[in-house]
Amino acid sequence: MGGVTGDRGELRVDYVPDGEMNETMRADKQALQEVCFADVPVEELFETFVAEPIGSVLAWSGEEMAGYVSVFTRSIVFKGQLVRLGGYGGTCTRADLRGQGIGARVCGVAMETLHAEGCEIAMLAVDKDGSTNRFYERQGYRVLGRPFEIVTAKGQRISPDDVAMVAPVTSDDIFRRVLADTRPLFLGPDKGYW
Repeated sequence: MGGVTGDRGELRVDYVPDGEMNETMRADKQALQEVCFADVPVEELFETFVAEPIGSVLAWSGEEMAGYVSVFTRSIVFKGQLVRLGGYGGTCTRADLRGQGIGARVCGVAMETLHAEGCEIAMLAVDKDGSTNRFYERQGYRVLGRPFEIVTAKGQRISPDDVAMVAPVTSDDIFRRVLADTRPLFLGPDKGYW
């Protein structure tokens, strides 16, 4: 395994680059994902959540996966400037282990990974009901306050129903300018989002 590791008690948290994920890890992650995101329509998964992760932060309680988050990076153009954007998505903790800080730990290691990858800002998408905003605000994220746009798997430019949140990683200046802008934040030309 590569990357950042943290241990506390029986919980082990590892960043694993995508190329080092073995079949057992992928199967465990998929099984947990199917439980955590059972309400997401399959069409949406195949049309918009098509960005490829660079890796995942996996939390293990003993030999069982307790939680995970997928980590993403890409370059975007913001006001004529090339910006290294990172983010994480699919934050998921096993139902019987929620409320123990596992989600915060995997997100913390994800943010450390984005910093190591040279990302200037991070972005993630949350449901518009705002139920997870406070969790991500504790991770340093702020609500973007305007739409964002993506390129779908079919090449269409759309504005998803989700709400974007952004956080500084290595550039407070770019973070402030992105928050202050009034135009939709375009995540293309790469397809999808997280």
